[in-house]
Amino acid sequence: AIDQDIVDLGFEIKGKALVLGLEISNEDNVTDIAVSKIVEKINQEINRWARFNLSLPGRINIAKSMLYSQVNYLGSILNLSDSHTDKISRPIEQFVSGNLRLAKSRIFTSKENGGLGLTDLRIFLSSQKCGWVKLALKLDENWKQLLYLKSGGDIGNLREKWVQNHPILKGFGRALDYLRRTYSLDCENFRKAN
Repeated sequence: AIDQDIVDLGFEIKGKALVLGLEISNEDNVTDIAVSKIVEKINQEINRWARFNLSLPGRINIAKSMLYSQVNYLGSILNLSDSHTDKISRPIEQFVSGNLRLAKSRIFTSKENGGLGLTDLRIFLSSQKCGWVKLALKLDENWKQLLYLKSGGDIGNLREKWVQNHPILKGFGRALDYLRRTYSLDCENFRKAN
């Protein structure tokens, strides 16, 4: 219910708004709507490129340049669940593999190890969020200042648990936690890191 003082101002009240390509609604789940639109755009790109009968390297290049770019803009700020990420990733994986029968792990394995070298969407989006944190080093916007405060003055040390009440910053914290866990703790990579 909208407060009567607001209604009395005489402005038209809308249930939905489009802000920078993100449809915000007071009734629907914003993430579900965004994921549906992303999948729709990916399928449009796939339909455009499928008619050219591309080779496997051609399909990989299209996936990396044209399909991942459909996810990057909103995916780098939304907190996508595993089911959302799978829903987005599935058509990309099917397009790349084409008629080939490939294990899913082989799609994401490096070329040097016999795979196709495609980046897992979860890792891709986490890296994009880490990139946003790097942009926060210049404290010229409110979200950057909040990130600085919540991280105790060390933006690179941000943790998801410190920004629970801020959905976008929470996603940034989750991405940094994932990066630290995956690339420094697994296989004792911290021994090789500077």
